[in-house]
Amino acid sequence: MAGSFDLLFVQDFSSSSAIVVTHNLDLFQVGVRVIVGGQVRQDLVDSIAYTVGDPRNELTVNLSSAQTGTIQIVNNDVSWANFITPANAATISADGVGGAKYPPSATDPTSPAPVAGDRYYNTALSMSMIYDGGRSKWLSEETWVPAFSHNGRPNNNYLKVGALTLTSVRGYLVSRNATLCEIAYVRRNEARDPTIEVRLGGGSAIASLFSPNNTPTGSDLTVNADVAAGSVLQVYSANDRLSEPVVWLKLRWRV
Repeated sequence: MAGSFDLLFVQDFSSSSAIVVTHNLDLFQVGVRVIVGGQVRQDLVDSIAYTVGDPRNELTVNLSSAQTGTIQIVNNDVSWANFITPANAATISADGVGGAKYPPSATDPTSPAPVAGDRYYNTALSMSMIYDGGRSKWLSEETWVPAFSHNGRPNNNYLKVGALTLTSVRGYLVSRNATLCEIAYVRRNEARDPTIEVRLGGGSAIASLFSPNNTPTGSDLTVNADVAAGSVLQVYSANDRLSEPVVWLKLRWRV
């Protein structure tokens, strides 16, 4: 059931439990996805029936209750969607895993509305993109993980990049638009409680991670901070000393 697939036809519906879909694709076997509230909701499907008089071009999707959303007709690689029943509907992940594959484009697709796990190839970035449902944006599958460290105990000061001591104008150059997604660190275990700040070009923090007393490791995997191309990326120890730290940032590219 996993794997990508191609969108062939889209039809919106409103306040209906029986949706007649005339796709005119001249295909007998097609896959069907039901999108409600921005999520794949195969669990709502009671049955899918082909029109007897024209089974290659029309079908009816019967839902358990009236809904408003979108029907997506996809290629036959998703055979689970051909004649779905409540029994196997529950096995389909509702977060779009192995989601729809949009055509290559230089811009993020918006129609039909993407859901988590949908994919496309961005021709401007030359990268595969995936829709991040938690952050509600298209981000690259490719990641960048710059590291910052210090062989001392910076207190209200910048960490280093290798042996280079950072200042308000030194750091990593972000070569294209990106989103900061994660912060992680290791440090000496001691009774200090600094805040690790991510800054751009000496400005205020765009994201931060508090490191409590006697907590030598920590991370935040839910960060969602956009970074513009050309920014200088830095890490700063605020409010207390951060002893012999190594800090990693995880970024993904965006349009």
